Amino acid sequence: MSMNQIYEIENFLTEDECDNIVRWFASTPKMSTNGQSLFNGKAIDYSNIQNYDIKRIVSTFKYNATSEARRLFQEEYLYPDYTTLVLWESGSGMVVHADNSDLEGNSNYCGWRNYSGVLYLNDDFMGGETFFPEHGPLFIKPMKGKLALYRAGLKHKHGVSTVVGTRYTLPIWFTTNKQYTEV
Repeated sequence: MSMNQIYEIENFLTEDECDNIVRWFASTPKMSTNGQSLFNGKAIDYSNIQNYDIKRIVSTFKYNATSEARRLFQEEYLYPDYTTLVLWESGSGMVVHADNSDLEGNSNYCGWRNYSGVLYLNDDFMGGETFFPEHGPLFIKPMKGKLALYRAGLKHKHGVSTVVGTRYTLPIWFTTNKQYTEV
């Protein structure tokens, strides 16, 4: 088990799978609104994927990522909470945050999330590293097909360094509470 419980799994999806998702995603209208204004016009939720081949790849990813997170974090019950495709344009990034609370430790709009993950769908850009300032700092270099998994709380605050180019990701969040599972 990783001491800091931040895991990197290379080749979680094949290059062809990543390329197929990116081609489809780049040519498909994005959702005008998302739970966070940063992603308005830059995301497509799992439930809105209408292409059968892409839906199959992402469904298989959700199943395999949940199984891997369950194994790594030693959780008997773990469910996918939310999965979305995200476009990061040049100049975008994300300040340090926790996925299930504000920086004072108060539960936020998705306080039931226990674990987080991000799959990098491309790596032909600069920057865009997921970084954990209190773990070294640790910087995860995006590589096409790599999955990063980590806890969603304050002990794993993280951010995204400024992107130069276009970054595509497939984030996923997990919960131990079946009430909040994604369909």
